[in-house]
Amino acid sequence: MTRGLRTRRLGTGRPGRRGLTARTRGVTAVGVTAVLIMLLGGTNAQGDPSPRPAAAGTAASAAEAGAAAETAAARAELTGDITFSEPSGTFQGQLSVSLGTEIAGAEIRYRTDGQLPTADSELYQGSPVQLNATTQLRAQAFVGGTATGDPGTALYVARSDDASSDLPLLVMDAYGAGKPDREYFDVATMLIEPRAGNASLSTDPTWATRAGFRLRGQSSSMFEKAPYRLELWDNEDDDEDYPVLGMPAESDWVLRGPFSDKTLVHGA
Repeated sequence: MTRGLRTRRLGTGRPGRRGLTARTRGVTAVGVTAVLIMLLGGTNAQGDPSPRPAAAGTAASAAEAGAAAETAAARAELTGDITFSEPSGTFQGQLSVSLGTEIAGAEIRYRTDGQLPTADSELYQGSPVQLNATTQLRAQAFVGGTATGDPGTALYVARSDDASSDLPLLVMDAYGAGKPDREYFDVATMLIEPRAGNASLSTDPTWATRAGFRLRGQSSSMFEKAPYRLELWDNEDDDEDYPVLGMPAESDWVLRGPFSDKTLVHGA
């Protein structure tokens, strides 16, 4: 697997860049959300939380539906005109992935090094692609030697076990490159949210996408738990917006573990 090293701009100029903190900070955020829900609902005569007003429930449902629609649109854009027999996600051992397209008379060429295929890339001849390591599988339909339709990408992260948690799991694998420095490294990124109170590496992610990450900060970049900047990308290395943990869809995020804040209160 070839490590992806990219030089990216320092910022997109978008307002309201959001911070997505490390898991310790995430616990605090979940607790605050629960308190807010109880305050909005109030209590009944027995002191139990009363239901939220119908309008609040309707607004929450609408927000969830909007986030789901945004995620579906981004997922469709990432896969383009290529069909993958296995959706993006994690796997153990070996994984077989078949490719297809609805473009008439097209042949498919693919790459597993993170680059977009060209007319000289490996020709898909019908046998499934065999994967045994974290891979960014990218494919393109060609008609008469010319790229036709949109390219497609799927991301597969190899795992050695099946970790689970009652908290959301943000999975990032830099294809063996390890910790980045100041340049953006390619990183397969996927979010797995709890279902029935549990999030597991073996379940399908809420979303999975191409991305880049690098160190963030100056002195804080030398902390044992260093902060990172994370950019979510589409097939052209442009920003792609995804909703994260109830926050509005955005492409630029901060992974910040408040290493020096042992109270987990400052900056909350």
